[in-house]
Amino acid sequence: MNGHVSQAVLSCNSVAGALKKNRSPLARTVFADTLLRDGLVLTAATTVLNVTNWLYHTVMSRMLGPVDYGGLGALLGLLFVLTVPVSTIQMGLSAFVARARAEGRESSVAGVLGVHLKYFLGAGVAAFVALAGLSGWLMRAMQLDSALPVVITGTVIISWAILPVLRGILQGLQRFRALGASLVCEAVLKLVSGFVLVRTGLGLSGAVAGISLGALGATVLTALALRPWGRSGQETGAHEFREILKSLVPYAVTLGCFTILTQADVVLVKALFPPKEAGLYTAASTGGKIVLYVTAALPMVMLPELSRRHATGEDGSQVLRRALLYGGVSGGALVAAYFLAPVPIITLLFVPAYAPAGGLLGLLGLGFLAYEVATLVIYRNLAVHPSRVPWPLAILAILFPLSVWMLPRSTTAVALLIPLLAASCVLFALPVHTPRSLVKGGD
Repeated sequence: MNGHVSQAVLSCNSVAGALKKNRSPLARTVFADTLLRDGLVLTAATTVLNVTNWLYHTVMSRMLGPVDYGGLGALLGLLFVLTVPVSTIQMGLSAFVARARAEGRESSVAGVLGVHLKYFLGAGVAAFVALAGLSGWLMRAMQLDSALPVVITGTVIISWAILPVLRGILQGLQRFRALGASLVCEAVLKLVSGFVLVRTGLGLSGAVAGISLGALGATVLTALALRPWGRSGQETGAHEFREILKSLVPYAVTLGCFTILTQADVVLVKALFPPKEAGLYTAASTGGKIVLYVTAALPMVMLPELSRRHATGEDGSQVLRRALLYGGVSGGALVAAYFLAPVPIITLLFVPAYAPAGGLLGLLGLGFLAYEVATLVIYRNLAVHPSRVPWPLAILAILFPLSVWMLPRSTTAVALLIPLLAASCVLFALPVHTPRSLVKGGD
């Protein structure tokens, strides 16, 4: 097995060497710009991830039928409650690891890996036991035929509890190819194993087991990528572990607020508007959020690089400028298309019945692009001042649902509100550490 792996690595290195000798000017530019190169690697990985997830839902909806697919959606909703803490752990740890490595504290990385795996694995097992204990009640509440899918859902939580630790350390070490492989591995294994298990007659239990096997496979692959870092180093003490958890609070606030600001609109509209109007808005909002998906890799690449540069006293202003440039160009091109051809785009993404939603597409795309800009600036601020909580963002997250509730019952009004609040996010973020920091990299 190891011989085959070594041969594969040598073959990849040979191909990479051949590519280096024959690079075009464009290729040389991409390879020279680490932010662009790593961003493209993660963008490719997240694109495969999103396409594979879409295929999973398409296949499962057809194989399971409406009743069991509805059960799958309910169980996924239960799992996605973990989305904010998972992202918090990954982004916060990536910044910590990047700073520790830049300061020459290599042993701290191994220590963080060991202690976090121990604590979070314990938390995952505890969550599994709790969910298994509640499986009967949840089965009745979700109107499922069996408690087994709920118990299998608990096994996903075990892997999801430790995956963000592993991926956060990979991100902090700036090993983005391994991180991308981890994301793709989870999605592909979920699709293939889910298809096979449902095809054998396991139904909803097989679909959920596919998710669990995908998460487990990604956990094993990611752990293998970090194996050299687990061999040495002094384990982090309980006090330092608590300090690291405390340092994650600003990231939790940031991600929690951005989740509300970018995802709660469809929930609010669904609750306050007639079903058909809410469905049209949901389609437009989903299309607008493609801007976020296209630019999602930029914060993941930028944060550890800025943290590393700040720890070593290097100027990080160019990193932020390039991230804003790449996000502005890629996201701006989409927004321009949304304004120029909204109806053809919305009908291409969905079906002609959703054409009336085209008028909202440009406004929503513009708003989500502004949120991406705010995300980049706020992560820059956290890289420089990791303990400073962005409280103005929390205020906007509270104002958003109140504003939607107080607005006239018009989806156009909601679509106008989003870019206004997003622009406010950008304005709040920029002066936190003086505007000159964007130009000179200082504080």
